[in-house]
Amino acid sequence: QEFLKGAQNFFEMIIDSFVKGDLNDVKNFIDGKLVKNFQSVIDERLEEEETLKIDIIKMNSIQIKDANEINNLLRVSVLFESEQIKVLKDSKGKIIDGDQKNSILVKDLWVFEKIIQSKDLNWKLVETSNA
Repeated sequence: QEFLKGAQNFFEMIIDSFVKGDLNDVKNFIDGKLVKNFQSVIDERLEEEETLKIDIIKMNSIQIKDANEINNLLRVSVLFESEQIKVLKDSKGKIIDGDQKNSILVKDLWVFEKIIQSKDLNWKLVETSNA
């Protein structure tokens, strides 16, 4: 339960950082390749002068889908199901994707890793995908 509570807080932090376009507070807890992918999407959005709004209306469920030990790593897959309002606007404020009034069900599968022997209690986000 403690892991899932931490995962939910982290999920919300990542979404918030992604929307703001600033990964500095969270990048140490994300795999380098994933940080580059997130930053690339953020840079593209900024270049196009688009604004993104994501409001997590309700977290429906968070559950561990898989947990493995690979070499000296613990790897845990977590399914996040949430109701979100997502809106992308162009430089003039016109909605180009999403809906301000109606929430959508979003299912994300995130994979976290941790070195078993590590004294660091933090997990690292290594993969994200739609579920």
